[in-house]
Amino acid sequence: MAAIRTLEKFTPLHAEYASPPSRPGLRITIDTDHLHVSYGTPGQIMRFSSVMPEDYDLLGVDVTLIWAALTATSGTVYWSQRFQKLPAGHNILSKTSDDALWGTQLSSLVSVSGAGILTYTTTRFTHAQINNIQRGEAYRFQVSWSAGSALGRIMLFRAYIATTGL
Repeated sequence: MAAIRTLEKFTPLHAEYASPPSRPGLRITIDTDHLHVSYGTPGQIMRFSSVMPEDYDLLGVDVTLIWAALTATSGTVYWSQRFQKLPAGHNILSKTSDDALWGTQLSSLVSVSGAGILTYTTTRFTHAQINNIQRGEAYRFQVSWSAGSALGRIMLFRAYIATTGL
């Protein structure tokens, strides 16, 4: 078993794109550490860009989301994540990217542990599911949430991308 190594750490303040706050029912407040998302309009999307490290083992990655429900005390939250390969010549400023460059979207239905309780949700992607992103290649990571049965505000603190350690 290889050693697990963190490849990237994202916080909501690193987002290059977040769904517009002008949609009815959605309020976004950014403070020094977190992005607070009002849970009323599902489909909040955040995208982050980076470059795959040269020592990536090409075996896939584990993505760990660290989040909490601020006001919900029970129910479920549906998290979706995917990676986009950004080859040479791709316009990284494009908000509507070519769907052919996106890898497999993986989703998790997660139970809320209670208001204010940190929850760690880990999803494993194979190398093929991240669209075979190579060492030194730029990529975009997207995380979104949608309505489960939890009602209230949801806060994403961090997204960690690490080698799988296989």
